[in-house]
Amino acid sequence: MHLHRPTSGSIQIVYSVPIGRNERLLLVQVAGQQFLVAAGGGHINMLHVFDGKVVEEDVVAADALDNRFE
Repeated sequence: MHLHRPTSGSIQIVYSVPIGRNERLLLVQVAGQQFLVAAGGGHINMLHVFDGKVVEEDVVAADALDNRFE
């Protein structure tokens, strides 16, 4: 699976991290709201809908997601 961060549009992949050979966790933003999604094996599963932004679009630090789940 090859994912890229779009430069514009209403759907953006803000952050992506591999969790297995063919699986990824994605922080997706749609119309200003962010969602944690698991993708792999031909399936996409919504894991969490955040009340606010977890990270801004230009943040790429790995600990940005870790701090949200503590």
